[in-house]
Amino acid sequence: SGSHSATDTFSLAGANSGAEGIVDPVATTVSFIGTSDPAWNLASNWSSGVVPGVNDDVVIPAGRSALIDRYVVNLKSLSLSGMLTIVSEVEPNDGVYDYGDLVLSSPSGVETGGLLILNGGRIRGDGDLQVNGTIQFNDGLMDGNGMLTISPVGTLNGKSLGYFNGAPLIARSYASYGLIRVDSGTL
Repeated sequence: SGSHSATDTFSLAGANSGAEGIVDPVATTVSFIGTSDPAWNLASNWSSGVVPGVNDDVVIPAGRSALIDRYVVNLKSLSLSGMLTIVSEVEPNDGVYDYGDLVLSSPSGVETGGLLILNGGRIRGDGDLQVNGTIQFNDGLMDGNGMLTISPVGTLNGKSLGYFNGAPLIARSYASYGLIRVDSGTL
């Protein structure tokens, strides 16, 4: 980190052995602007004209709906005031599930009025997730080191929570100050 002229010499510390250690990547804020096609991986759906990546802070504003399917999406953070659906799909040729994965590395939020729907998708990573809106957990997995916090105005609706093949469906630390509704299973 820092700046150096072309004549300076310096050592890279620890794991910073590649070019990415010389210049810290700059995080940008990218907004979802799609109106007719909710596909995440469609570059024209993004304010930057490029699908966001691991160093980006992503905003999905109210009135916008995005869809993650069959892709692993790595982001720095997410601010969700609109709707995001994360799904899994069965490949017709081999019958194997392709999971939509959202990996967050920094604190993120489902804002008031925001809706995050898990239909077989997964949320992972070290970023905390603060829920001031709603998570509709129909099926899927939430794991990683980040904390899931349901605020006093937030809601987690679960069609079925608990365990699948001996593993918890919500396998991250959580705190609830809001409403958790579960149709079946345990939390």
